[in-house]
Amino acid sequence: MLYLGGGILFWLQLIGSRPWSPASSPLRRAALLTGTVAADTVLGMVLTFGASVVYPGYTNQWHQVMTVLDDQQLSGAILWMGILPAVIVAAVAMLNQWLNDEDSAALSTGLDRLLAQPDQGGRPPAWPSRPRFR
Repeated sequence: MLYLGGGILFWLQLIGSRPWSPASSPLRRAALLTGTVAADTVLGMVLTFGASVVYPGYTNQWHQVMTVLDDQQLSGAILWMGILPAVIVAAVAMLNQWLNDEDSAALSTGLDRLLAQPDQGGRPPAWPSRPRFR
């Protein structure tokens, strides 16, 4: 149950959910996602290409279909490649959210400039209606 809670908190920090938005910057979240992929890739490769059993406690009579080493190598391959769909979805969601935030900030700045009216002192608006040559 603790692993499930930790995993949910981790993914909420990356992509968020409707009432919560991630507190980290997009660059920090991208670094967190890249670090996660790197750690899972290294661990998966160690388990997949390892020639000896990492967890000898599993050698018992219950492994009748495959050996413990085969089971470990299969688990390493699943760990190595099984995270890719979730990471791709998270990366697309983070990129989409990052672009939406950038676009909305640029749009609101542009609208503020567009809606700025000249004051009574006779200053022109921030965006003139016609471009002027100087």
